[in-house]
Amino acid sequence: MRSILCFLSALSLPCLVPGTPLTPELQRLINTFPDKKDVIPTTSRKFKEDIARHCRICHQQTVLEMGCYHGYGTAVLSRLFKRVLVVDYSKENLAKNKARNQNRSNVIFFRQDLYEGSQPVYWASALMQNDIDVVVIDALHEFNDVASDIDGALSFPRVKTLIFDDYGACTGVRRAVDMFTRAGILKCFGIGMDWFDLSRDVWDAPMDKEDKEGKLPEGLICQVFRRGPWLWGQISEGGRHVWDVRLEGVPFACYKLFAITGFVLPDFDFEFHVRAGQIRFLWKDQLHKELRLPYNVSQFRIHLPSSRHLPGREMIFSPRLRSCFFYDERDIPRYSCRAGQDMTGLIKSAIEFEE
Repeated sequence: MRSILCFLSALSLPCLVPGTPLTPELQRLINTFPDKKDVIPTTSRKFKEDIARHCRICHQQTVLEMGCYHGYGTAVLSRLFKRVLVVDYSKENLAKNKARNQNRSNVIFFRQDLYEGSQPVYWASALMQNDIDVVVIDALHEFNDVASDIDGALSFPRVKTLIFDDYGACTGVRRAVDMFTRAGILKCFGIGMDWFDLSRDVWDAPMDKEDKEGKLPEGLICQVFRRGPWLWGQISEGGRHVWDVRLEGVPFACYKLFAITGFVLPDFDFEFHVRAGQIRFLWKDQLHKELRLPYNVSQFRIHLPSSRHLPGREMIFSPRLRSCFFYDERDIPRYSCRAGQDMTGLIKSAIEFEE
């Protein structure tokens, strides 16, 4: 089984040489954990070892772990870093992680929704007061999810390094990381197993032709060359703005929110579609009523011209761009809009707000 010490991307990055040997204690601990070929959601032992070998000054730093599974990675990170902040939305994952690392005093756990906007405070804003140096991104693996994870991570002013799992396994991870790499924001090298070989152990066959030809690594360590909030909103994929790529043609159903005895109940009112630089609004009770407006984008917000037909001029989206709220002049959410009329997600998010 071959391992990858350096991943030469299209940018022809130089190989970074590991600088820190593993301690016997840490090696023994890693050897007790399941390998990726046995438990797919975790990382390989080689992946964990490579992180440790590149940790020259980790004992002085804080790491944020986005997505924790059952705490095998957390156990390693807690022995390398001064402090570990763990963010996950799964109660089961957090409970198993806490049980595995109950003797680690430098680990802090947060249950936070990273994507759907079901909590009123954006996760990166909630953690902004922490001096975070390194972020491990291993939550959801779709392109939109990973891109929003990267964008949030880069909003922390001290972040110098991002670490990714499943770069070789998941197209969504590759698309998102490569987009930021092409923009000159990240420069990366590979860690962990050669994914072509690892996939044969896991699935008895290589994952895809791209992996076979490219010898993709299991994961990446990426140096941050530019950072700051909302970089995702400033870059494009294939010459098109990311907002246009993700929103165009997706129907959003918008519901007026009524507060009754402490609960917020939705009532469908209108829908909208984003097409060719405009937003088209259609109302349910007026078949011929239609409104087309241009829009401007900043951060996760769409700004609209003033119109008496709309409940507000600003639409604030969740990082996944699958839901948004219209706010009134008092910054109270009056309408909730969901991609594909996702009522389950709508009620989950709307219930957080009261009159």
